[in-house]
Amino acid sequence: MSSQTLEQRVTQLEAQLLHITVLLKTERIPAPNWIDRLTGSISNDDLFLEALEYGRSFRVADQPSDETV
Repeated sequence: MSSQTLEQRVTQLEAQLLHITVLLKTERIPAPNWIDRLTGSISNDDLFLEALEYGRSFRVADQPSDETV
């Protein structure tokens, strides 16, 4: 086991946590937009376009007609 006391270890951990927190706040690297990457890879696929059309048809069919309101 380490020769450091518990208080020394906690103090060291707090300093490291503060350092990490400062780094995270100052180095804001934007995360890549995963949805753009995903849709860009399949957006011209015929099956994907067909699935979109099925989704649209389903949503339209699920809407109440004007006569029922």
